[in-house]
Amino acid sequence: MSTDLPLPAETAATPATSPPGEPPPPGAPPSEPTPGQGAPRAAWRPRLARGWPWRRRAAVTPGPLDRDSVLLEVWLFLVRERRQARRRHVGLVVLLGFLLAAPALLLSDHGVSEWLTPRGPTILAAVEVSGVVGAKAGVDEERVIKGLRRAYQAAPKAVVLRINSPGGAPYVAERITAVLDELKGEFPHIPVYAVIEGVGASAAYLIAIHADEIIAGRYSTVGSIGAVLSSWDMHRLAERVEVGKHIFASGSLKAMLDPFRPLQAAEAAKAQAIVDSVAQVFVSDVQAQRGRAQALDMAALTTGEVWVGEQAVALGLVDRLGTLETLSRELALKVVDFTVKPNPFATGLAAVGRQLTETLLATATQPVWR
Repeated sequence: MSTDLPLPAETAATPATSPPGEPPPPGAPPSEPTPGQGAPRAAWRPRLARGWPWRRRAAVTPGPLDRDSVLLEVWLFLVRERRQARRRHVGLVVLLGFLLAAPALLLSDHGVSEWLTPRGPTILAAVEVSGVVGAKAGVDEERVIKGLRRAYQAAPKAVVLRINSPGGAPYVAERITAVLDELKGEFPHIPVYAVIEGVGASAAYLIAIHADEIIAGRYSTVGSIGAVLSSWDMHRLAERVEVGKHIFASGSLKAMLDPFRPLQAAEAAKAQAIVDSVAQVFVSDVQAQRGRAQALDMAALTTGEVWVGEQAVALGLVDRLGTLETLSRELALKVVDFTVKPNPFATGLAAVGRQLTETLLATATQPVWR
């Protein structure tokens, strides 16, 4: 006789459920959502993704899908894509701005340094005059003039020229001094000092005399007042290698100082006359600029020689001994360099362009053998 009793209909129809917090047994049907709500909360149990706390976002485990959950997933996906697109857009804008600004900064003479240069009456604005006057790698008049204008525009307490040059082209010195005199007239309250650091000779001294005060070190060499003109004599070498040169000139002195022909007496006289005239202009400038405060013996100064610091002070070529550091300490000012340096990037591009042009011209003028 069986002891099994039939269960009530409600009990037989009720599926076996697991205690709360435990997974359903295998084969159990999924639980139904509560009326009026979406998927059960267990189906959207969040878990923290790896990463920094402020970058963590809730990741969800897959569960029964309905219309609301699908729309939520799509909305979250679109939001993430929009944020990533915005970040990419900002990055591209920054990169494009850098690519547009970099060539301008590289091709400029001073790049971003001008924006960071101190200004005002607490500085001593310095401009270098270093190297051979007139040489692109030395005292280039365009860069010196730019540096002087920048220095005065900074409204400093004083301007100082740092001179270390053996001389060079007098017309370059004339351009520089013309601009310096113009700026001195425009800003009469800003004194100008010239500090001769190593050598201040010939055209370099011609620039220095336009300063309000000239300072030189004890080991500095100053002077070389005058002019010199030189040329090569290669006509004997040309005769030895049996090389000649045909010259067609419209006047007897049009081809003077040609190195492949002997020097004529008329040419030598004319060359000496030019040198004497230039030297006389130089002496007149020295007398006009230095003779007002010093009793100069021009006969002793026009021999073309140079003197060291103490001798130059005794002769009246220099006002006193000192250096840039002593001047800065006396004025209680900070030295700020306003020298316009040659840009290596622009110089390299110019050299490449020049070499390319020369190569193309050489290729175009070469004979073609067939």
